[in-house]
Amino acid sequence: MRPLSDRVRRGAVKLTALGLALLIIGGLVAGCATSNGSFNRGSMWVTVSPEMRDELKTEEELLARFNQYWSGYASGDVSQTFALEAPYIREMVTPDKYRLYLNLMTRKSTLKAVEIVAVHRPNDFIREVECRLILETATGEPRQRETRDRWVLATGGWYHTFTNPLLFPELN
Repeated sequence: MRPLSDRVRRGAVKLTALGLALLIIGGLVAGCATSNGSFNRGSMWVTVSPEMRDELKTEEELLARFNQYWSGYASGDVSQTFALEAPYIREMVTPDKYRLYLNLMTRKSTLKAVEIVAVHRPNDFIREVECRLILETATGEPRQRETRDRWVLATGGWYHTFTNPLLFPELN
């Protein structure tokens, strides 16, 4: 049987190798984001369907925040999009987890445009913005995705909100 110090030394080497492997993997995952929490995805724009222009005149603040959110989303500005999430989301989800979520949602395609199709008003504090996302895949193929973006009026401003039971079970 080997002396205890030799076994301890071998165990320490194994732990060091494991720690180094974890550090490298962590660096690769974190390498998707820069130190300011951004990852570059290109540029995009928000458009409003002609029939919605008059209706949205009463929703100028919502439209401005919507544009800020989706512009940040398209450019990968995690700080900007996270700041526009509802206060309860910012309390329950860490910025790092949110950054990984945003990276996961945008890695297979680039957001080129968002077209607002309709705005639903279930009550004075909630808006559901029906929109069409214009995307471009990594191979350059155009894609469209219909979505209903939910916004809530809180602390004097409009904030984006979402649920994702797989990534954020705490929000359900």
